[in-house]
Amino acid sequence: MIQKLIKKVNKLKFDRTAADVVNTPQCKLTSNTEYDIVIVSQVYSAAVLMTLLALKSFILKMKHKVRLDLIDDGSLEEADKKMFKQHFSAVNIIPITSIELHGCPKGGCWERLCYILDIAKHDYVIQVDTDTITVNDIPEIVECFKTNTAFVISGPKWQTPIDSHEMANIAKKWNNPHVQSSAESLFDELSSINITKYCRGCAAFASFPKGTDLLRELANFSSEMQQKLGVSKWNEWGSEQLASNVMISLTEKPHILPWPAYQNYGFPFDETIDDNGSSLVHFVGSHRYDNGAYRRLALKVISDIKTLKLN
Repeated sequence: MIQKLIKKVNKLKFDRTAADVVNTPQCKLTSNTEYDIVIVSQVYSAAVLMTLLALKSFILKMKHKVRLDLIDDGSLEEADKKMFKQHFSAVNIIPITSIELHGCPKGGCWERLCYILDIAKHDYVIQVDTDTITVNDIPEIVECFKTNTAFVISGPKWQTPIDSHEMANIAKKWNNPHVQSSAESLFDELSSINITKYCRGCAAFASFPKGTDLLRELANFSSEMQQKLGVSKWNEWGSEQLASNVMISLTEKPHILPWPAYQNYGFPFDETIDDNGSSLVHFVGSHRYDNGAYRRLALKVISDIKTLKLN
């Protein structure tokens, strides 16, 4: 009960701090052909301020010409869209219902993955979740873009790609009913794709190289998993993250971002988070407001955005 109260207070403090992001300068973006990177984020009405923090802080550090595509999950109101257009000089807002699923599950961020793989045929695409915040320079991301390499955020236990059959053996021992673990336990049985090394990461922050052509592989993989796990299990939350990891693993020499510079907050907790020890933090829902870290970093980032030119 006490912990719930503390989290509620921390959320209120964060909301008050995050509200100041509306007083930061507009991001100058491009919607024409003169861009280097496409940033994609699936957004919802209750997270508009978080989204502004996530995207402005990332764009500030990326320092490349950016096109911004926001996938409206169906909850955005006209006031939300107006806010995004005020803060980004050029923004594409895509209705989630307009995205082709290619036989994959509906919902659970599957539309986002299908959309990303569609445009990655011609563009370098970075998926940035609304609950991320970029605190310091991101040289690893810049290098991945320059070398047209995929990346994914992960944790200390999964810093290098793992043999897919070894991953299957590990997951079998877990005997975990979660859809991601259930699917990973079947990696030694796959016939729809040829995966040898697996990057076990988080779909909250990931990229797909320009020239990626994996929509057919995604559709085939999804169909096989649905047959093996059942429709109900494969439609559970988390299947898209598993599929995103698999598609990244199929690209050439994918990069797992170093922890704790890039981290999912609370998995595990990192004591250096307030000491400029992190570049980008994903504030996962289960630990989002723990210890007030999200608010402290938001305060720092808003100050940076106000004092540094966004272009």
